[in-house]
Amino acid sequence: MRHLELDTSQEAIDKQREILDAQSSIQRAALLDSLCAGVTELAIAGIRWANPDASDGEIMIQLMVRRYGQDFVSALPDDVIKRIQLSQQS
Repeated sequence: MRHLELDTSQEAIDKQREILDAQSSIQRAALLDSLCAGVTELAIAGIRWANPDASDGEIMIQLMVRRYGQDFVSALPDDVIKRIQLSQQS
């Protein structure tokens, strides 16, 4: 496998692989879950930064647009969009 981590030494890459290979499936799944949650948090932070006055519901709609595309979100029925927006109200 070719690595593009230009700022990471081969020794560090090999050690990361060794640690990952030693983990159980459950540990790797937990790591993946954590990474996905982190990516979601970063995406939400970016949306909030670009739209400081947006409500939580608007943020969720924008997150859906980033993940699935505008065409997908535009095709959702209005009542689904309203439920998403209402479910995010504090």
